[in-house]
Amino acid sequence: MHPDMTFRQFPISLPRSGRASGKLLLSIVAITLSACANVPKVDLAGQHAVKTVTMLKVAEPSSQPVVNLGGASGAFGLIGALAQNNLNETHTRAYTEALRQRNVAFAAPLEADIASKLRSAGFQVSSTDLQPVANTDSRTIDYSAIEVKDDAILHVWFTTTGYMSPPSKVAFQPWITLRVRLIDAKSRKDLYFKTFTCGYKPSAEGFVHVNADPRFEYDSFDILMGKVDDSVDGIKACNSAITTLIGSDFARR
Repeated sequence: MHPDMTFRQFPISLPRSGRASGKLLLSIVAITLSACANVPKVDLAGQHAVKTVTMLKVAEPSSQPVVNLGGASGAFGLIGALAQNNLNETHTRAYTEALRQRNVAFAAPLEADIASKLRSAGFQVSSTDLQPVANTDSRTIDYSAIEVKDDAILHVWFTTTGYMSPPSKVAFQPWITLRVRLIDAKSRKDLYFKTFTCGYKPSAEGFVHVNADPRFEYDSFDILMGKVDDSVDGIKACNSAITTLIGSDFARR
């Protein structure tokens, strides 16, 4: 795969503006409900002689979406869907602000955990603040400006870090989507590329799914907001479960 020609189906990250966030929430929900949208999946093959890895800094999610896929959208058609999307935007802003006030950080602990697991698997891991460029479509990534001396470049990024109430359930459950991509530093070919999800399970093929702890399910948005600190633990538990799978993948190379 060419390094800047993948993941056309899925946005790279949530934008910061409220207006753009609303449009992107609609896009993410539409993709999530689509059974025909697949994601790339490349296992780390044993023949790849990767010993040294440069890990790109993991960006902190700019927003924590809280989305109800049922609600009014399931009962009142298009009008209900628009009303529910507005409510989803309101809930997302409120939850994101609650986490901001608590100075919650997801990226740094996840980055440290992944680096530790790769070192335990025998890799030499360094880090850099260099970042790839997201193209204007927000769905393709260009790594051409990143030059490193190591064998490979590891790019890890969040797409969703929040809570979802799926059509089949009333309760909000963790909704984590994390993408992990290892590319050859010279050829820029994919050596490993997986999309991990925890909690809500998309219908599309290619995801590596982890079940969330049912302790972190909330029957309403008000209950979720009343237990914000617990809900953060739910997201962190998902992140930890995902990094364990990543560590296993690299240990079995």
